[in-house]
Amino acid sequence: MMKLTRREALQGVSAISLAAAAGSLISCGKTQEPRNTNSPQSPLAVITDSSPRVNIVVHGMTAMIFDVPAQKVFLKAPKVPHHVYGAGKWNEEMALMEGAVYKLSGVSLSKPIDLKNYAALPWVDWKNSGITGYKNPPFCAFELPFPEDIWPLRPLPRGATSLFTGNTAMSNKLDQTAALPLVYVLTYTNFTGTPSLADPNDPLHPVWVGDAGATNHVHVFGEPAFAVADPHLKDAMIALNGLFDPIQDLALADYVQSVSSLPADVNTGHSSVAPREEWGLLNERMGSDSKGGAPRNCMSLPVSKTT
Repeated sequence: MMKLTRREALQGVSAISLAAAAGSLISCGKTQEPRNTNSPQSPLAVITDSSPRVNIVVHGMTAMIFDVPAQKVFLKAPKVPHHVYGAGKWNEEMALMEGAVYKLSGVSLSKPIDLKNYAALPWVDWKNSGITGYKNPPFCAFELPFPEDIWPLRPLPRGATSLFTGNTAMSNKLDQTAALPLVYVLTYTNFTGTPSLADPNDPLHPVWVGDAGATNHVHVFGEPAFAVADPHLKDAMIALNGLFDPIQDLALADYVQSVSSLPADVNTGHSSVAPREEWGLLNERMGSDSKGGAPRNCMSLPVSKTT
């Protein structure tokens, strides 16, 4: 079995080009698990993050479309049975409305980032995958400025075989993917006003209002709040594939779906993100990391759209 440290996973030991980094989420089903799922990863040296900032912490099944020409990120949460949708401060999340599009205001991009610097992430490339647009509507969506940085957290390193399988995986060379992050942080430090997250059609009821003078944590959830059976992830992947036109064929390896628990990191490597912020809804509800941190509770798919 391939042994990867968390730092190797985050730095992307598998040198993939952006075209190769055009995909995530598919694989050939074997039985090996990628790591001892009862053992947290080794601690990292912690980077002291500046303040004020806004950290958007993305949990669960969400397509994260990085639209380079528009310099925006569109989060689309597919409709999945048993999923609960919410956003806001930790333990103070607000329920999200079906059909709403929430926009992050009060921050902007000060310096463009180059997605080539994040080539180790399991990207799906819009063009390589033959995507021409969207098909099935999501439960809800978000419109964000391009972030200043992307932090992949709680990574699941690959086992002896690829994490992914299918035509989309082959088109994006996902067999080279070294790790599958379960949580992503999109971070912002350039403030233009009081940060907030709201549906423009309902501006009087924002789901979150922050503080331009502090470090803000906004959690976005689209995942189960209770334990789910193993087939759940397959259902979620079908829903994710259906967001795109033509419908994609992404699937995860059987061994990924069988991982029962993936402990949170000892630390996240960033002073502005506590380890418990990697927890899922089930963890948050229990107040413990003892259960629920599993790939079958879903993870996000980064999509690069460069044209």
